[in-house]
Amino acid sequence: MPPGPPTPHRAAFFRELAQLTAAGISVTQASRVLTQSWRDPAVQRAVQAMERGLAEGRTIADALAPSLDAMEYGILDAAERGGMLGEGFRHLEEYHALRAQALERGRAALRYPLFVLHAAVLLPAATEAVLAKQSVPLALLKGLGWLWGLGLFVWLGGRWLGTAAQRRPGLDRLLGLIPVLGPTREALALARWQAVLHFKIASSARLSDGLRQAGAATGRARLAAASERAAQAVEGGSELGPALLSEAAFPRSLAAPLASAEFTGTLDVETSRGAREWMARAAWLMESAPKRMAGAFYAGVLAFTAWQIWEVAQAYMGMYQQFADEMGL
Repeated sequence: MPPGPPTPHRAAFFRELAQLTAAGISVTQASRVLTQSWRDPAVQRAVQAMERGLAEGRTIADALAPSLDAMEYGILDAAERGGMLGEGFRHLEEYHALRAQALERGRAALRYPLFVLHAAVLLPAATEAVLAKQSVPLALLKGLGWLWGLGLFVWLGGRWLGTAAQRRPGLDRLLGLIPVLGPTREALALARWQAVLHFKIASSARLSDGLRQAGAATGRARLAAASERAAQAVEGGSELGPALLSEAAFPRSLAAPLASAEFTGTLDVETSRGAREWMARAAWLMESAPKRMAGAFYAGVLAFTAWQIWEVAQAYMGMYQQFADEMGL
């Protein structure tokens, strides 16, 4: 995420811009309203950058570029050129509202398993410390250090994999095979792809340029590479449908309707419908994914808890056996 409004605020930021521009208020006036209504430093910086850019004669998309990711920039740039700026802001609001809701559901679904995991680590550690006549607080600190260190490693590893997958098609393909995560990543990426392409087509941009920008907006190396090849094919005289159908990265459920729409001259309508359809699919996956992940995580926690109980029982039985040997029993 670029250094603009934080994820929880992006939906509200774009919603207010959509409301203000839809009411006929100029973006310059809207920026003054936002400056007064927002206190978040990141939002203030984004608004100030927009004001400076507009004063220098730049487009709204270019003025906001430092605070936008590839999808946001692609949509706003095309929407502005096509006279659909309010629609572009509204689409971004809906997209980020979806992400925020999914993240909140994910956190809620993982709270109890995380509590159980902490209990599974700390209670056996305290029990072992008592049996071994060691410091209980020190044992608890060690347990927390191990647990939080592992969590930090997983979090940093996930961020590295996500970033690396934007440049390496092979790694991107591998992440796509992970249950739950793979289909969710694909649905979100294709929703972003269709949305950018829709606004590019609606603004009468070159189809090949739209394909390239749509590919960049997905944040996935495999889709970006496939979009580049499709763009080259279109520039070479190919129609969009065959160019997309020849690429395995694009599912037939996306490529075939676009091929038909190209034939009937309704690409703008089909890409708009496709963007909503993939957003709906992504919403369903993002709503169900946290529950599935929580279930798998909970199963792992239970297995880990059983192993910890077994370890404590073994330690206790060892102490009992030592005591029995010393007593001659």
